[in-house]
Amino acid sequence: MVLNYSSFMNLLKEHYLSPTSSEVLARGLLEITTGDDSNANFVDSTYLSRIWNGGREMAKDIKDCTTIPKRKKDIYKYFQDVIIKDLVESLKDDFYDKLLSLIANDETILQTKRKKLQTQFESGDETLFLSEVFIYSLNKPNKGYVKKLGFDDGELLEEVDQRSPYVINH
Repeated sequence: MVLNYSSFMNLLKEHYLSPTSSEVLARGLLEITTGDDSNANFVDSTYLSRIWNGGREMAKDIKDCTTIPKRKKDIYKYFQDVIIKDLVESLKDDFYDKLLSLIANDETILQTKRKKLQTQFESGDETLFLSEVFIYSLNKPNKGYVKKLGFDDGELLEEVDQRSPYVINH
């Protein structure tokens, strides 16, 4: 599995307050990212579903918004004011552990970026860490990363309790 929009959002939803639907969560984040609540790309529920499930790439105009300083600040503030507060408190450690494991095991992430994200997490600034991971994941290819594991892969994963032994415990 690789870190992309689809994997990030699925992991976030798994640890988010139950009454929040996937569509509401996705729409909120994309509206903050673009600063536009009427963007044709995500007004349509079908588009939201297809990018959520990794069946479609993220639109270039949405990716481009993440390079605008004002948009980055708004994303940071949204993670600070909404996302982090709406994570299920008892599942926060699980969420961070799974996200760090995903980052550590993603061969498409350059070592320098992996270290930078790990350092951001270790700094204790959850907001900076999550907003940076979100922006990074949104800009990565979102389609075609489903990889089936073979029997031998499953045995190896079981040996390490489904986790990379290289993730630094916090």
